[in-house]
Amino acid sequence: MQRLPSSSTDELVILERPEGKWVVLKRRRTTVGWAARDSSGILSPYTYTLRSTGPEDVYIKVMNCGICHSDLHQIKNELGQSNYPMVCRPTQGGFAKSLVADQKFVVKIPEGMAPEQVAPLLCAGE
Repeated sequence: MQRLPSSSTDELVILERPEGKWVVLKRRRTTVGWAARDSSGILSPYTYTLRSTGPEDVYIKVMNCGICHSDLHQIKNELGQSNYPMVCRPTQGGFAKSLVADQKFVVKIPEGMAPEQVAPLLCAGE
């Protein structure tokens, strides 16, 4: 088995058959997010595998994101329920280059709106 990167965010896991042909077994997407590794509040780059997209999912490349106070509580484990490593806001893609989400929980950004103007609107008003 051999792994060949097909782009900066995709990875193909392939297998060579006896006939010398290559067969794609599984396509996995990886991304980089800024993760807390403990309750110190320090974030560092963290590479992880995104879940596979299902029939109701969309793959999103994140261009802009912010941090809200709820993120800070989670990073510092102030609620006593944090698991590390933790990339903030995995459901909204915060601090990650890409994400997979159910299409029911995403909104289409209207043409002509700058991403940095729209990103704060997706934080439930915090």
